[in-house]
Amino acid sequence: MKQPFMVRFRRAFAFVSAALCTAAVLSSAAVHADVMIPPGTPPDIAAIIAKGQNGQPLTMPEIMKLAEWGRISAAKLNTPAGNPTQLPSPHSPAGNADKGIPCMIHYTINYTGHAQDYDETSRVTIVARCMMFPQLGGLDDYFGTSFQPSAHPSSFRFEPLMAGTQIARVGGGTFHQNSTSRSRSGTAESKLDGSYSSAVASFMLVTTGQGGTLYPWSGGAGGVGKGTLTVTDRDGTHTNVSYPENNFLDGLGMFSAEKTIANPAQPGHPCPVPTMRFSYQTLTAAIAAGSPTTISGSEPFQFKMGGIDYAGTDSLSITVNPRPLELLIEPTDTADYKKWLPMPDADDTGSPEFFGHPDPIKMHVVMHDPAQPDAPAANGLRQTNTAVRGRIDIYLHDVSEQAGICMNFPSTSDIKKGLFFPHDQEADIEWIDEQHVRTKSVAAFDATVKVAARDTGAYGKVDAKCEPLGIDSTSALSHTISYVSLPLDDNGNHIADQWEKDHNIWDRNLAADWDDESEPPGLQTKGDGITAYEEYRGFLVDNASHKEEFQRLEQGSRKLFLFLVEKDKDLHSAGAELFKHTTGIDIVYLHSTGRMKPLGSRLYPRWVNFNHTPFTTMQQACVWIDDYNDSQPGFLKGVDSNGDADPHCPVLDDSINLSRNACQNQVESWVRNLPQFGPAGHVPRSFTEAAAATGISLESIGETIQARTPTLVNELIIFCTMHELGHSVGGRHHGLEQYLRANPANDDENYRLQSQFYGGGDPTCPMRYWHFPADQSDVIRFIAGQWDLMSAPGGGDWTFCPEDRLNMRIKP
Repeated sequence: MKQPFMVRFRRAFAFVSAALCTAAVLSSAAVHADVMIPPGTPPDIAAIIAKGQNGQPLTMPEIMKLAEWGRISAAKLNTPAGNPTQLPSPHSPAGNADKGIPCMIHYTINYTGHAQDYDETSRVTIVARCMMFPQLGGLDDYFGTSFQPSAHPSSFRFEPLMAGTQIARVGGGTFHQNSTSRSRSGTAESKLDGSYSSAVASFMLVTTGQGGTLYPWSGGAGGVGKGTLTVTDRDGTHTNVSYPENNFLDGLGMFSAEKTIANPAQPGHPCPVPTMRFSYQTLTAAIAAGSPTTISGSEPFQFKMGGIDYAGTDSLSITVNPRPLELLIEPTDTADYKKWLPMPDADDTGSPEFFGHPDPIKMHVVMHDPAQPDAPAANGLRQTNTAVRGRIDIYLHDVSEQAGICMNFPSTSDIKKGLFFPHDQEADIEWIDEQHVRTKSVAAFDATVKVAARDTGAYGKVDAKCEPLGIDSTSALSHTISYVSLPLDDNGNHIADQWEKDHNIWDRNLAADWDDESEPPGLQTKGDGITAYEEYRGFLVDNASHKEEFQRLEQGSRKLFLFLVEKDKDLHSAGAELFKHTTGIDIVYLHSTGRMKPLGSRLYPRWVNFNHTPFTTMQQACVWIDDYNDSQPGFLKGVDSNGDADPHCPVLDDSINLSRNACQNQVESWVRNLPQFGPAGHVPRSFTEAAAATGISLESIGETIQARTPTLVNELIIFCTMHELGHSVGGRHHGLEQYLRANPANDDENYRLQSQFYGGGDPTCPMRYWHFPADQSDVIRFIAGQWDLMSAPGGGDWTFCPEDRLNMRIKP
């Protein structure tokens, strides 16, 4: 098959090379006889050159004059060495003038080729970013006056975009070619379709001496191509993928009209009349303005090469200071993203029994040209609308670093990043480290990456860069920021907005360290020692079925943590629920001692938020309920004192003891006061008076008491649990201050004073000693089975009185 009109890409600055060589040689003392005098050389310089060609030695002034002429001529050539740039980009910081002026190049060529045995139709489009280096002098003919020191031409050199010292191949494009070859053996047809990546372009615009008309000259464009070639011949149809992406494709010579000119542009000769015209004034005005400006030109061509007649049109569009490309970053599924809450990756933490197997969340990054119409979305994702490509790096920034997975699990762990890129990425993504991945291709237009969590309170930001283009990412969700936050967190408190909305607190804009719950009202201090972020991060807790599970905690009311030992756990739980109903304080149960740590020097593990965070404000403790001492039905043991008058709250409580044996003894002591269970005449006067007042027969109580005793013991344990939990948060016995001032003289006096003060006050308050007053009616109703302790005397709800509520607190 005949060779198509696609020529190898190379910079065709033959004039630049030749002129530099000539100037260097002519400026030396050893002038060779075969050096010709360039056209347009000034007469005095030509005479010196001719003298040297004739073998006559040059004088030192002649050598110096020749050298100066060569220097001036070389300076006009606009080479990278001589002209990094005269005019820095308005967008470049001071001191970065050598970066030139950014431009976007769109080059297209459409042509047909025809010979007796061959036909071809081709269409090529190339888009590339490049830098323009202008050298402004005047409007003289760049070629015709190239060797005249007094001339003032201008030129504009367009070079591939540079990243450091390497060409940044970031362009793209497409190519299509259909050809038919005819021979004695038959006809063969081929079809080539593909795309460019890593495309670059290089050329010059120079003044012509014809007013402000610029001449486009000496250019080439090309890139990495990948396409499909289908050939149909007498052996059938054959299809294969051509131009693998790791090979640099043969490029395309630009400005094909040059091939039709009898005398192409060369130094010392007048510039040919350009067919593709550009305006010097428009281009210099665009440079001065510093705003996006596009200039365009096109040219028809017709010439013969390799026995083939070619005809077609090529066009060039140059956008000076184009709007910067965007690197948009977005979640692959916006609806899922808005609902996403961090849950630890099972493969990373090895704890699926508590946290399941959450899928990583996916983020998408795509090249986008804001000056172009948006491309139609595909699968809900933005598609690129530019042929410009580059390597894309994706990063995690401002990622949480804290111990553990949640607030109380595991008990020992290192501090780690809460978000990370797992190794299992898409096939086209290269894993660098946990906080950095990138596209394997240096010519990517988009990327999809996975982000996983290892912390239920993890947070951070995902952003991206295209280093060759100097582009930082822009959030597709909000163009005012460069990242996508994980989770969605518009109010910036590191708590997922969806969680706050689900619990009707989003519009309150709570700070992460907020701990000012005022529900239930009337307590001594606000809050519960667990901040808003800690409650959101969550705990491993005991559920209603006594199974351990992970829970994020509600942020509307105060919470009290409890740990219940196995003995009578259900009764203690019933008492805690009665306390919750009475106070409005939520109860959070812990499943095992492994979900707590010791506080200070105490070996008893009660510290619940030990995996502290930057938003932890105190070490909060749970209340431990056990049965380890039979001295009395129930008592609260303080950390430093057992005194009733001492203020209590969970961090100051050592434990609550609830004794089944002591509760059994208490019930039995009441039973022994019944006629059937003691010596004749032993029934206390308080019992007989209470029986008369309530209309309950003591004998009838005795007839059924033995069957009811287990139930009475259980009810007493439940009540004592509620009562002691009241102490654990600061509740005190009624009349405590008066009792402490009374100073009893003996045990009888002490009992009388306790009955007077502790048994007084609001009868519906659980802190009242209902079994102490001289009136034993409540005791009689209880052992008779007419009052079950689940409600206050009279049948209403238990209610902590205002005096006790003012002393109650969950944190100091």
